Amino acid sequence: EAMLRQAELVELPKKRLLYGIQAPITDVYFLEDGVASIVSVLRDGTAVETSTCGCEGMIGIPLFLGAEEAATQAVQQVPGRGWRLSREHFLEHLEASPELRRYLGRFTQALMTLISQNSACNRRHSVEERAVRWLLMTHDQVSDDSFELTHHFFSQMLGVRRATITVTAGGLQEAGFIKYHRGVVTILNRAGLTDVCCE
Repeated sequence: EAMLRQAELVELPKKRLLYGIQAPITDVYFLEDGVASIVSVLRDGTAVETSTCGCEGMIGIPLFLGAEEAATQAVQQVPGRGWRLSREHFLEHLEASPELRRYLGRFTQALMTLISQNSACNRRHSVEERAVRWLLMTHDQVSDDSFELTHHFFSQMLGVRRATITVTAGGLQEAGFIKYHRGVVTILNRAGLTDVCCE
């Protein structure tokens, strides 16, 4: 409640940069809905998602860990809303609240586990299994069965070509698991997706 009095509820459209690479993190975000991607960007401009964050966590964990900037960037991937809190106010609350530090420590551990699992999945599992994992995780983080997702963004997040996403999404649609039309995915059969997902 104390933080919310100093925070501002803001709209977060798709592709909004929440923090950039090697740039000062000026704000943290607690999402109400929508999904943000934490991505690593290579020298050639290729971006690969390393983790996601929805209403379960906070965007700006490097500040919690004592850094002022990050080697990754955070981009809003599914539009939503979130509570934006300035760096200064966040650090004040962090200093004053052991409970806040405890919760953010637990979230950081969960985030590290997610990054580790994503790394293993990206190395060992098929594109279909990885795509289904991503769809299920995103479905968990949004408040609707439908969410925006372009072929370009999906291919970037999985680190594959757009043509691969077209084939993969087409197969999932033919199986009746999803509907994918004009940049919007609708989950039709979550149980079916769970059956073909990676571990």
